[in-house]
Amino acid sequence: MNNLLLGGKSTKGHKAGSLKHGEAERIIANYQENIANRGLILEQNYLNHSKINNNAKGSVRLDVYDSVSNEVYDYKFVINPGHGLSSRQINKIVNQGPVNLTLLDIHEINPR
Repeated sequence: MNNLLLGGKSTKGHKAGSLKHGEAERIIANYQENIANRGLILEQNYLNHSKINNNAKGSVRLDVYDSVSNEVYDYKFVINPGHGLSSRQINKIVNQGPVNLTLLDIHEINPR
């Protein structure tokens, strides 16, 4: 996986992941604003099935929540895709995220 640049310096790991998440958020937000609003909620924290505006203890941050289909998409920018979304994280999304989510509503996304 190619390293990203931050301030002209190479970065990897969680810093690169944060940059990639930010870029994905920017692209989707731009699409929804300029082409078609699909009801996607980006980078939102939830606690006890309610949106919150901070990163409170026990909360879960969803990369993308599709409010129309009630599905969650979780980016995993990893070298070996398919192993990034743990059962613990899936259960946390179901228990803290929007109401009526099931295990089948949560999808790991491995962009290339």
